Amino acid sequence: MSYPKSPAEFVARAVAAHEAGFATLTAKKDALADLSKAFNMMTGAIQQRALDKSGPERKFTPELEAVYWGLPDTLNNWRPKHAALVLKVFPEVAAGLAEIDKLVELRAKLNAAEVAPKAPTKAEREEKIRLSATGKVYATEFGKLAPELEKDFERYIEGRFKALADRYGLKMVELLGASYAYRGYQQILPEGVRADDVKTYRQLVYRFLTAASLQGHAAPQLDRARLDKEAKAYAKQQIDQFVVKLTQKLGDLTDVRIRSVNAHGFECVIEGSLRGRRVRVDQTAKFVVNQHGTAFHQFPALIYVDGKFTTEAAYKRLAAGA
Repeated sequence: MSYPKSPAEFVARAVAAHEAGFATLTAKKDALADLSKAFNMMTGAIQQRALDKSGPERKFTPELEAVYWGLPDTLNNWRPKHAALVLKVFPEVAAGLAEIDKLVELRAKLNAAEVAPKAPTKAEREEKIRLSATGKVYATEFGKLAPELEKDFERYIEGRFKALADRYGLKMVELLGASYAYRGYQQILPEGVRADDVKTYRQLVYRFLTAASLQGHAAPQLDRARLDKEAKAYAKQQIDQFVVKLTQKLGDLTDVRIRSVNAHGFECVIEGSLRGRRVRVDQTAKFVVNQHGTAFHQFPALIYVDGKFTTEAAYKRLAAGA
């Protein structure tokens, strides 16, 4: 439908939206706005009649003046008394007033109509998974891995810091934290300063240095409290993500139990039932760093159904009931 040009077209659009169901609150507000536009066009036509009847000299009788100035601006304020005012002067518009009454009824229906529930956000979906019975089992068991995940993170940052400190010594902050000019996409660096070291310093090491070392008042040192705090946050994030991914991967397992958890080797066995079929997952973990220097843990798994190895794709179909 093109943009409405008449009250009937605005009403038709609102009715169509109502019959289709309101997917969002905005859609409901738009339909109500269409009714308001139709109402304003209808009352505007009545006011124009009053203006025309007043003549070129705009001589308003009390009745005409009541019609011209007394009609409400909004549909929700329309009352029977307004129709009575109009009928005294323009009985011929009775049919039009009946249409306004229908608008009032339609507005009530639209106001009472429910809006479809808002789709949960990704964060809300993941939180629901973590709070599920299965998610809680995984979270409890894999929470045991937190100390080792923290150590991996700390060792990684410490390794990057040590490499830079060994290479640049007391001048590490001065050289790697400086603002250098660019020629095209290439940094113009002093001799001996490597671009990948500047990147590593700024992305990974800088935020873990003590305030004194950043200000040049002491040799470069790591702020242990800050590093420990971020390592704990990192471990929790990794476990939370793993719990969600594992629950999504394995579906609605029942009788879930986890055995042979090895916090140092990141190995465990997950067992459960899927509609009467036995499921076993041999789970491992490894610490990796991507091409952007971001460290994270991967959790590859081997899935067995009734003792037979099953690919993730085949298991996904099985879990979906295919």
